[in-house]
Amino acid sequence: MEEWKARFRKEYCELKERFQKLDIMLGQYERGQLEFEPKCPIDLLKGQRSTMWNYLRILEQRAKIEEIKL
Repeated sequence: MEEWKARFRKEYCELKERFQKLDIMLGQYERGQLEFEPKCPIDLLKGQRSTMWNYLRILEQRAKIEEIKL
């Protein structure tokens, strides 16, 4: 695999993992199961999750065009 494609795939995988962890955390918060109180507003964290989701979708579209297996 070309080096840039490997970096692209790594970026996608890292972002996906971080998105999933943030999504789990926000779910726990909404169910009252989070073991700590976040310092920043929940709406800010939800905005971050939304932006990460959009970026994941863009990377998936690009991977398809560039023929990069994720």
